[in-house]
Amino acid sequence: MTDSNWFYRKKGKKWILIFLILCVNLLIIEAILFDIEPYWGDMNYYLGEFIGWEGNYALLLAIFIGIPAIYGGILFILNLRKLILTDKSKPHFLHKILAVGLLIFFNTLLGALIYLFGEESILVVSLIENISVFIYLGLSIGLFILLYPLIGYIQRLLKQSIKTPVSPRTKAIIIISCLIIGYGVGLSLPFLLRPVNIISGDLPSKPKIIAHRGASHLAPENTLIAAELAVNLSVAGWEIDVQISRDGVPFLMHDDTLKRTTNVSAEFPGRENEPACNFTWAELRRLDAGSWFVEKDPYRAIAKGILTPNQIKKFYNVPIPSLEEAVNFTRDHGLILDVDFKGVPDWHPYYTTYFNICLNYLKSAGIDTNIWIATGNRYYLNITRIEAPNMITALSIEVSDPLPVNEFLAMEYDMINVHNSLSYDVIRAYSTAGIPINAWTVDSIARFSQLWCANVTYIVTNEPHKFVGLMYPNWYMHIEIYVLFWVVIYFTGLSYVFLLKKPLGAITNNAQKENG
Repeated sequence: MTDSNWFYRKKGKKWILIFLILCVNLLIIEAILFDIEPYWGDMNYYLGEFIGWEGNYALLLAIFIGIPAIYGGILFILNLRKLILTDKSKPHFLHKILAVGLLIFFNTLLGALIYLFGEESILVVSLIENISVFIYLGLSIGLFILLYPLIGYIQRLLKQSIKTPVSPRTKAIIIISCLIIGYGVGLSLPFLLRPVNIISGDLPSKPKIIAHRGASHLAPENTLIAAELAVNLSVAGWEIDVQISRDGVPFLMHDDTLKRTTNVSAEFPGRENEPACNFTWAELRRLDAGSWFVEKDPYRAIAKGILTPNQIKKFYNVPIPSLEEAVNFTRDHGLILDVDFKGVPDWHPYYTTYFNICLNYLKSAGIDTNIWIATGNRYYLNITRIEAPNMITALSIEVSDPLPVNEFLAMEYDMINVHNSLSYDVIRAYSTAGIPINAWTVDSIARFSQLWCANVTYIVTNEPHKFVGLMYPNWYMHIEIYVLFWVVIYFTGLSYVFLLKKPLGAITNNAQKENG
């Protein structure tokens, strides 16, 4: 029996492979879930609203995934040990059914979550891309290690006396061609799908940090206390959401209703689901917009010990700020103000004058060059260019249908405002043309690093504390080093093949003998 036949003596290999795939697959899903940990608070809130009961659903999901991952790992180890000792592994049929069922269920669940996440599904893609070098490395090593067993399998296949319309030599050529193509594609992936962290030339400048709704994962969002915390982190600016009260006062609020971020249920029972813009300014000012953050700790900032007791005390009884207060705060601290206009419904008394009222408040601060009018509403942008030409007009674009560079330049707006899932090719096209890019909302260090390498100008984040002290991307590599790395890997792999006495030649020789 030849050396290659050891691989074929072993029975039950496919189930051991399935158990390994189950374990690794679920660990990858688990890694994805923990990588998006900054978004757990929002996930828990919306799932709680849907189910009708508040809970840490993200953590429960992590446990739910972790148990079968451990199960798959145990099955793999036990059956591999049995295979090594006895040349045979025969898992119980229930384990087989359960393993396949779990693979199907959890990958279907992952697909559903990616679909529901919409643009945020880039988090999954970016995590995979962030570890893609290790994936490619594992794939390359696996391809070289498996080459010899594959050759042995092909030799056995060619020896089988199965009638085919082609000669043994032609059949060997077809099989070798398929093998070469498969290996060629597999070994080309590091260059066909090169990570954005592989850069040409110098590392781009670090993106400037804009605190989303203030430091909204560290303090009650859209409040001055959140802005103060962001200032202490040395951010470049902050982003706010602006609505207008029923009596014409612009104020800061993201949600359509007040129930998530205020005590509206206690102060105005029965009005929890009423639009925020239907309250008067006096009513809005009565609300506590901070205590909910301490009571729920939605992003675990308190549990993690990020906040001091003195900081936490300041969150109680925080009022909803007016736009005027936000603008004055911005001016006094020399910040950029990224303004997101939430608009008002057509029944609102200030429906037609909402934007003009907001613009007048912004103009009154005298810091036009530090104010961004960030919107996809070109009417608002065009008014701004007329009424406040020194303000920054930031056109919000769709990720799925980005404007060509020439078309954007013809509009004469100042900046692109876009979700962080915009493709790298489009980002590079804009940055090469000198167009500043503001990408929102980035809470992962891996994603921040990728966009840094892609030369994004500004990053909007809920967690500025993660990035202000970051001196370099979490990893990056110059293209020359990257190419050299793979040259070494492939040279080593080819040396392995050569030491195995050119197994590809064995197929042709075998076919020639049978044909002769």
